[in-house]
Amino acid sequence: MQYKKPAMDHKEAQDVETTRSFSTPMEKQHTDHLVLVPQPSAHPRDPLNWPITRKYVILAVLCLASFSGAIAPLSGQLNLADQEKLYNKTKLEESYANSAALAGMAAGPFFFAPISHMLGRSSVIFWCVLFTLVCQIWAALMTDPGDYIAYVISRLFAGFFGAVPTVLGPRIVTDLFFLHQRGRAFTALHMAFLFGTIAGPTFSGFVSAHSFFPIEFWWTVGLLGFTLICCFCFLEETGFDRECLERNPDIPGGILSNRFATFVFGQRVVLPTTWKETAKVGITPFLIGMCPVTIIMGIFTLISFGFYVGVNALTPVWLQKPISEGGYGFSLEQNAAFTFCHWIGIIVVQFYGHYLNDRLPLTLARRYNGGVWKPEYRLHVLWIPSLVINPIGLGIFGAALQYHLHYMVLALAVFIVTVGSLASVPVTVNYVVECFTRYPAEAGIVIGAYRIVYGLTISFYINPWVEAVDVGWVYGMMALFAVFSFMFVMLLMWKGHAIRNIQFASLGSSEEGEQLDNVIATAIMEAIKDAFANCKAQNRAALITYVTAGFPTISETPEIMLAMQAGGAGPMAESHAIKLVNARALENGVQIPYILHMVQSARKRGLAIPVLLIGYYNPVCSYPYGEEKLLRECKAAGVDGLIIVDLLPETTLRFRDLCKSKGLSYIPLIASSTSDAHMKWLCDIADSFVCIASRMGISGPHEEPYDTDEEEPYECVGDLLHRVHACTENSVLVAVGFGVETPQHFVNISRLAEGVVIGSQIIQLLMFAAPGNGARKVREYCLDIADRTCDQIIITARRQQSIQPLSSTTIYLSRDGANDALEGTDKATNPTDTTQSRVFRDQYVPSSLTEGLTELENGFEAANADPTFWAEIKSYATYANRPSSLHLAPRLTAHAGGARIWLKREDLNHTGSHKINNALGQIVLARRLGKTSIIAETGTGQHGVATATLCAQFGMKCTIFMGSEDFKCKDLALTVLRMRILGAEVVPVDAPRSGEKGTLRDAVNEAFSVWARELKTTHFIIGSAFGPHPYPNIVRTFQTVIGTETRVQFGVFNAGRLPDAVVSCVGGGSNAVGMFYPFLGDASVALVGVQADGDASMAGENSASLDGGPVRESQGLQTHLSSDENWEVDKMHFISSGLHYPGVGPELSSWKESGRVRFVAANDSEALMAFSLLCQLEGIMPALESSYAIAGGMRVAKELGPERDVVVCLSGRGDKDVQALAQIMSTVSTLALEDEI
Repeated sequence: MQYKKPAMDHKEAQDVETTRSFSTPMEKQHTDHLVLVPQPSAHPRDPLNWPITRKYVILAVLCLASFSGAIAPLSGQLNLADQEKLYNKTKLEESYANSAALAGMAAGPFFFAPISHMLGRSSVIFWCVLFTLVCQIWAALMTDPGDYIAYVISRLFAGFFGAVPTVLGPRIVTDLFFLHQRGRAFTALHMAFLFGTIAGPTFSGFVSAHSFFPIEFWWTVGLLGFTLICCFCFLEETGFDRECLERNPDIPGGILSNRFATFVFGQRVVLPTTWKETAKVGITPFLIGMCPVTIIMGIFTLISFGFYVGVNALTPVWLQKPISEGGYGFSLEQNAAFTFCHWIGIIVVQFYGHYLNDRLPLTLARRYNGGVWKPEYRLHVLWIPSLVINPIGLGIFGAALQYHLHYMVLALAVFIVTVGSLASVPVTVNYVVECFTRYPAEAGIVIGAYRIVYGLTISFYINPWVEAVDVGWVYGMMALFAVFSFMFVMLLMWKGHAIRNIQFASLGSSEEGEQLDNVIATAIMEAIKDAFANCKAQNRAALITYVTAGFPTISETPEIMLAMQAGGAGPMAESHAIKLVNARALENGVQIPYILHMVQSARKRGLAIPVLLIGYYNPVCSYPYGEEKLLRECKAAGVDGLIIVDLLPETTLRFRDLCKSKGLSYIPLIASSTSDAHMKWLCDIADSFVCIASRMGISGPHEEPYDTDEEEPYECVGDLLHRVHACTENSVLVAVGFGVETPQHFVNISRLAEGVVIGSQIIQLLMFAAPGNGARKVREYCLDIADRTCDQIIITARRQQSIQPLSSTTIYLSRDGANDALEGTDKATNPTDTTQSRVFRDQYVPSSLTEGLTELENGFEAANADPTFWAEIKSYATYANRPSSLHLAPRLTAHAGGARIWLKREDLNHTGSHKINNALGQIVLARRLGKTSIIAETGTGQHGVATATLCAQFGMKCTIFMGSEDFKCKDLALTVLRMRILGAEVVPVDAPRSGEKGTLRDAVNEAFSVWARELKTTHFIIGSAFGPHPYPNIVRTFQTVIGTETRVQFGVFNAGRLPDAVVSCVGGGSNAVGMFYPFLGDASVALVGVQADGDASMAGENSASLDGGPVRESQGLQTHLSSDENWEVDKMHFISSGLHYPGVGPELSSWKESGRVRFVAANDSEALMAFSLLCQLEGIMPALESSYAIAGGMRVAKELGPERDVVVCLSGRGDKDVQALAQIMSTVSTLALEDEI
């Protein structure tokens, strides 16, 4: 947790104020400047946002239920004399009833805890209190000598139901209270339970001394009845999902309806849980019980609490013994009165825990760990009670009985043992709950079971043990054993973090808990600032260097990092910065865990300078178990901060807060295209420094170095730095890159900024360095560029912090359930999103593109609202051959044998496909924006031809980027020639990895890179409905003409009716969104998208992104992406290169999630068959892309049956595919259709 930060932003100030509002006056001075843990949502139903009075009322009712539930099963414990007369049993036999009660208390929670996940915690507590009441009435009626077995069974079930409120309490406490409030809440809850275990015998002893036996059960009926009324009136369901607000059910507002909904098993107020999930939770206590941290803490709990149980079991026996036998000759009433020493001890423990159980851990975190919270700090509360008080009390107790000291000495001993033993109960439960914060109730069950195990067995061996070796010797040994048992606690204090990580994979890391996620110190940010301060003290700028992790090899990276340090580098950015070396690193098998191990290895070898990771958001948000897990592992490895170049503004703030909560710095990236308002906002959220890109473009070096005759890097950024300093009033540290190569560059930029970023030149050195010689070259270069010598390098000791082992060192006892843990975390990348579709409409782009996208969005919105804009587009309708025709395909319909198949003939448009619709609209828009140059990407060439055609029409420069696989394809040679004839420059784009051919995805990447450098004069026409917002919206708007015409044309032919289904092929999705959008509101029209599923014989190359593809970020947005578990895009192979895109448009992803559009897949053989059928039955040669739609359309027609209508979008013509088909058809038997026809 953080204390006394130098400054707080507005959000932190709100958090502090909120924390204070939840704090009592007694604690406010100890909780100032706390970051709330967990962070509450803005929803008023969030229990963390409830008024403190409401929380304390629920806690009080919970404590009352715990108290009543403990009294009931043990209410006859003290009075064994009447039971002996009634049932004719020996005292040992009579103790079986108490053992049965304890057995029920141990078993009941294991049954009810998983059930409560489905039925609701509040309802389970309510009904358990009711059944406990029934059991007490049952026991009171068992007065016949033959009813002893029934009486014992009633004790069993009273314990079975009575212990439930206590074990479900930790879940409710963690729902209601922040981390710094839970120690007091746990103390209150468990002291109420333990008070009940003592008060029951006490009250029953007094009652039974003057009344008939059953009265001691009848009096508890009133208490349980009162508890039942309080539960009904005040207990509430506290479960709340802050990650996905939509999962939280609506709660009835009326009092009676609310109570009815809550206690009829809580079905209307409980988060939805399946029986399968409930069954998984059912085995969780057993898994927790076998984890090392639970075993160690359980053994201590068993021993420590066992001392108290032993004293409590032995005291009544010795008090009631006649004086002649060494006892005290107490009557039953005197014995009951003696138990008040237990009462006083419990009250003392309550005050002790209330005052220290939260304060002491907070103080230790502040003083000894820079404010970083560790669960082990809670264990320090046990030093005095467990190591000092408990052994002293046990020694006095043994001496008092051995030497028959005055009963007041015995009372003092019992009081001391009560304080020493019971003080550990809430602390041990709280600690284990923090180790397994996903399952707090289940963790409490396990610790409770350990306690009860001793209670079950103590009555069987304590008396024989004492009789065998004397009571003084027994408790003298116990005193020594108490000291020995504290070694278990000391072990956890020393190695608790490592021990917590050794657990079952299905439980998740012990660090998964919310309270450990967000409470961390600012030591990391200060370490980065210290690095800048040290450089300033030496009158120089910080040298900031980066290298791609795993290049040239994985083993050399730590050595290179140390060489940078030896060369005088300051903060280091380690990332996927350059395509070439990035591909090389990927070929070396580099993944994020390897990168973190590289950092950790360098740290162990003496790396002291700050380390930053720079990259894109997709690997972060897709990290197994969530981005929070990644940030924790980054900190554990020794990473100091991150630069994520493509975050959205709303995601940026959330991610910055997340980094800050984990003790990491988030460094914003600013480009010359960043607006002043956005720049100021980025500087405001920076907690260490900001990084400025000195050149326009995507992160990484450019192909050509700086020319000495051209503009120098420092000249490029002078105005930009002036803007930054003006926005921040020189209050933010600034580092400038990239493109710095020479010492003069370094000197010039040093005059303007506090830090200089160098990376591309280091990469060049490593590329040409001899194997094993790269680190030396880097060291020499760093010394040379900063004009320094080895003697001038002063490596400041790294700021002390708790660098803990990576959780990747966790010993996973079982791999089962790893995916289950993933299901429970990070339900949405951005918790502020309230709709699923919002996930698929974003701008995950570098800051260098944000201004261009903003200009495009504003320009499009203005044009879309301008009738003259649409009038201009409409004036070219004849040129584009619109509207395209719609007609029935009778022979294809007859062959398919189902519904009537209609064809929307986009293949008849000018240039041969639907692509001209979007290209025309965007070129008219580009002209309105004042652009003179057009760039575009293309796969099969249809979009490229359409763009080149229109550029020729409008006299604009045209550059087309094409994947090298498509560019070099002989089948597309005529298409490439056609684009060149039309005046376009066609640029082939290779894949980043050596040995792989470029595809449409690579062409899009290169087009974005070029556009980022030429925003002022160039417009990028994306050919499909993907890319960052507003591109998908723009493309859909211009392509909607397809579906709009179809509605009108079909209605003319069919008396105003609508088709029963509309079918379109899906690659990126431009023709599909254009066809589907006008029909979205028509529930009677089925919308079917057909994706290519490749060649089934080619394993790993037939991935349809919407057919199980995960939601991931790609090329500026989040969408369904065909990728593997390492976030690498799947290798794809279809006969249609136009479908070689691994993702789909955002609206298609959204429609898939909502279920409005059904997506199916057709393989290559089905597409070829459909191509042949349409050619030979209707005389129409479709594009291969459209052939997949024909295949899907025939399938849908068969499903619908006769007298129904299906419209298929024929998106393009097939003359471009003739050469490819000539080779394919020779091996496919689908041409031989004469027999079928």
